[in-house]
Amino acid sequence: MCRPPRLAAAEAKPCALDGASLLSQLTFHWVKELLSHKSDMDASDLPGLPAGEVSQNLHDQLAAAWRREQRLRPRRPSLMRALTWRLLLPRAIWGFVGAAAEASCQIAQALGLGALVSWLNESDGSLGAGLGYAGWVVGCGLCAWFLHHFHFFIAWRFGMRMRVALVTHIMAKALRLSLGSLHSVSVGHVVTLASSDVEKFQTFGIMAGYLVLAPVEALVVLGLGLHLVGPSFAAGFVLCLLLVPLQMRFSRRFGAIRRSVAAHSDRRVKLISQVITGARLVKVCAWEHAMDEMIGRARAEEVRGVQRANRLRAANESIYFVAPLLQGFCTFALHVWRGKALTPSMVVTTLVLFNTLQLHLTKFLALGIEFGSQAAVGARRIQRLLELPEARRAQDAAPDAARGVGTAALTD
Repeated sequence: MCRPPRLAAAEAKPCALDGASLLSQLTFHWVKELLSHKSDMDASDLPGLPAGEVSQNLHDQLAAAWRREQRLRPRRPSLMRALTWRLLLPRAIWGFVGAAAEASCQIAQALGLGALVSWLNESDGSLGAGLGYAGWVVGCGLCAWFLHHFHFFIAWRFGMRMRVALVTHIMAKALRLSLGSLHSVSVGHVVTLASSDVEKFQTFGIMAGYLVLAPVEALVVLGLGLHLVGPSFAAGFVLCLLLVPLQMRFSRRFGAIRRSVAAHSDRRVKLISQVITGARLVKVCAWEHAMDEMIGRARAEEVRGVQRANRLRAANESIYFVAPLLQGFCTFALHVWRGKALTPSMVVTTLVLFNTLQLHLTKFLALGIEFGSQAAVGARRIQRLLELPEARRAQDAAPDAARGVGTAALTD
């Protein structure tokens, strides 16, 4: 929801999310008052922002984290490290707990589904046991569904906070640049940083938790698989692990392509800005066709980089769909070759475990690495802007450039 900046913070209603209970957050009951509004809405009906999502507060937190990073590591400061350790990790505990609980429910659902299939194959199984297994599967599915939305909502807000903090910091820095620094940075470059580069932190905030959760979940699934199937389960698990370096290779390529596309985007935006600024001179000198060709070449290079990234992304997605089939084939083929019998419950449980594993290990982990590499590239580009010299008067003044948007809502 977007509340106009002209509405003062004191006039806005308190945010219902601040006082919402855990159950209300899980069920999203805290938005009921807003969704059930019957009359025409205006700005006064919209709630205010939580204190942790006001742009001025986010700007101050990032500024303090960046100053601390420069003080502790004066030779090689890292904006990405300051963002991760000071803005993301202190608030990510609930999102990580939600993701871990969701993964636990999915694994428990796989075990319950195997028990239900085993009960269906028994001729003397009691009705109570069958209903219990069915309730187990349904209950775990419902819990995973609630926890999934709870976790992603929290993680999305973490990414949004990083994005807004960076936008306000870029704005404040641009207003404090010295005249000498203006020769090394263009308006188009700043616009690209504030629009394209910061967007990568939004998606990175969602998948960052799986960089830790996915390996832990893989160890849990390996232990359960060895207990249920035996050593044959290790064959499919090793195949899954072999795909991870390939995913990391793709992620490095994504980072390289991202740097190339960003450079071409900066050049294209700079050329367009120059053409608009000097439109009269272009007309007088009859440079229309020459400038059109230059902009066209820059745009063509940018599009080629985007196409290369899309081809890599398509290959990455194909691995996601093929991996469970190959893992199941290797596991069951080795199990039969060793002279062991396959049971329906074993097959169902193994396939569900592999599907859960490939979703988090070869999908979300790969996305976390991909988005993390892209965010790291964006952080280095933004850091180069932040390290430019400032005007003398601006160095002594309090950074208040983000104050004008301090009460504005954060939108996607």
